[in-house]
Amino acid sequence: MSDINFLGIGLAVVADMGLGAFWYSPAGFGKIWMKKMGIEKPEDLAGANQAYASSAFSALVLAIFFSYLFNIVNVQSAGHAMGVALLVWVGAIVAAVIPPYFWENRPKVIAAIYCGYKLVSVLLMAVILTSL
Repeated sequence: MSDINFLGIGLAVVADMGLGAFWYSPAGFGKIWMKKMGIEKPEDLAGANQAYASSAFSALVLAIFFSYLFNIVNVQSAGHAMGVALLVWVGAIVAAVIPPYFWENRPKVIAAIYCGYKLVSVLLMAVILTSL
C-alpha cells in the first residue's frame, strides 16, 4: 500500500473532473454534445448530480488502477506512463465504448467526443501519477 501515490490519485481525479467540465462546456464540445444528445438547454440535464458523482467515482477507479498498473509494469517516466495509458485507452476504453454506437445507431460524434475526452484524461493522469 505504501507504493500507492494518494496525492497523485487525488490530483488525477481533480484533473479529470476539471477536464470534463471544460470538455463538455460551451467552450469545449458542449454545444455539439448537447445538440447531438437532443438537449436544448443546460437546465434540461436531469440527474446531473448523479452523473457528476459517477464521473468522479469512475475517475477515482481509473486513477487507482493506473497507480497500481504503473507499479506493476515498473513505469519509470511520464513518457512510459503515457504509452501504457495509451494502450489501456485503445485496448479497453475505445474497444468497449465504440461497438454500442454502431449497434444502437447512436451519433458517432458522441463517441468521438467521449473517447477524445478519455484519451486526454488518461494521458493527464499518467503525467500526474508519475510526476509527483
